[in-house]
Amino acid sequence: MENEAPIADASLREQLCDESFLLPTGVPGVFGYGRPMVLALAAVRQAIVDAWGEPTMTVTEFPAVMSRATLTQAGYVASFPHLVGSIRALPAGAGEPEADGEAWEKALAATDYVLAPASCYPVYPLHSGKLPAAGALVQVTGNCFRHEPSEDPDRLVSFRQLEFVRIADRDQTTSWFEQGREKMRQIGVGLGFQATVDSASDPFFGPARRILSAMQKNDGSKFELLTRVGKRDDVAVASANSHLTHLTRKFGIHTADGEEATSACVAFGLERLVFALVTQHGTDLRDWPAGLGAANTAGTGRP
Repeated sequence: MENEAPIADASLREQLCDESFLLPTGVPGVFGYGRPMVLALAAVRQAIVDAWGEPTMTVTEFPAVMSRATLTQAGYVASFPHLVGSIRALPAGAGEPEADGEAWEKALAATDYVLAPASCYPVYPLHSGKLPAAGALVQVTGNCFRHEPSEDPDRLVSFRQLEFVRIADRDQTTSWFEQGREKMRQIGVGLGFQATVDSASDPFFGPARRILSAMQKNDGSKFELLTRVGKRDDVAVASANSHLTHLTRKFGIHTADGEEATSACVAFGLERLVFALVTQHGTDLRDWPAGLGAANTAGTGRP
């Protein structure tokens, strides 16, 4: 869900702000949410959970801040350093900096914390060691950050993500990934979208990025749900990702039989889904598909 070049869509941004979905904060890609956006996000998230239909999932939620060591161990910092948000603060025992902002900035040092670029990363270290025979199935919601500042509302720096994560043996994970890709498409249909599913790749960093992206598209390990948001017809609002042993090996996760486990996830960008609904169904929540529950009775939702 990271590949499109940012294109400023002033008309969509203005519409979302005029209708109190988005509240400007003065920096690109970061918005507060008014009542209609709060209602819409909750309704979309619940509709996805209901449609996913796996009641045995472990339900989790993580904050926007996570362990720097975990993200580094996962390989994200090496592959996507341009997207990472690192938290700096005054070191313990530091002298009092000068009052001006420049001196304060120079006194800051890296901490053990970073901003989470995806909601699933804190899940993997929790499953280090041996899995139960059925593996693990986790639903995780989180606040995320990616350093891609843009005036385009579908390119937020701060956003919410709902993910479903499967960790199991290769056969179980492969079957789940294939089923999850189809569920992702069906959820798009249920939300009333004109959408397609297509192979995709991540925005790798460095001289090998073209080779890595081509390999990812060719091996069928990433698919995106594409639909119309604003002026664009191909915005990714969800993705299905097969990691094979990339993460399980890094975190020492094994099956009940002691074999190396594999993992996969399906991730939904909640804000982008709301923006797609606004684009295709309007700002009056009563005109949205019937499966969105409370949102359908909220009207415009404006205060």
